[in-house]
Order: sequence, then C-alpha cells, then structure tokens
Amino acid sequence: EVANTTLAFLLALCSGIVAVLVLFSEHAVLAFAYSFRNNPEQLALAAGLLKVTAPLVFLVSFVSFMEGLLNQRDHYFIIDQQS
Repeated sequence: EVANTTLAFLLALCSGIVAVLVLFSEHAVLAFAYSFRNNPEQLALAAGLLKVTAPLVFLVSFVSFMEGLLNQRDHYFIIDQQS
C-alpha cells in the first residue's frame, strides 16, 4: 500500500519534471548556463540534448525505486554459476 502510493507520487513528480524540462528546455539551459545566451548555436544544441536526455530522469527514478523494493524484500537477482 505504501509502496503503491510512493510509486504513484514518484512517477507523477518525475513526469512533471520531465515535461517542464522538455517544454522549456531553453529556459532550463539558461538557468544553469546563462553564458550560453551569447551563443545561439550552443544554446540550441544544449536545449536539444536536454530534450533527449530529460526522459532518463523518469527511467532512472523508476528503476531505482524498484531496486529499493527488491532490496527491502531481500530479493536479489543472482545468476547461478553452477554448470
């Protein structure tokens, strides 16, 4: 029950962050690299790369949460080396 609620909150939060980063990529780049305003090509490149890499925030957060659930239940994926 708690895990479901936490997962729903995490997915909603990450979806919102990704949506803001993708929709306002140039503003997000300028927030962290204000000097790019002087070079439009560099700003466009950074904004384009941000649009591609921003969804990784969503995926990494989901995988990390699932890994935490498995660790909490002492369930690890171990390949059997006996042949």
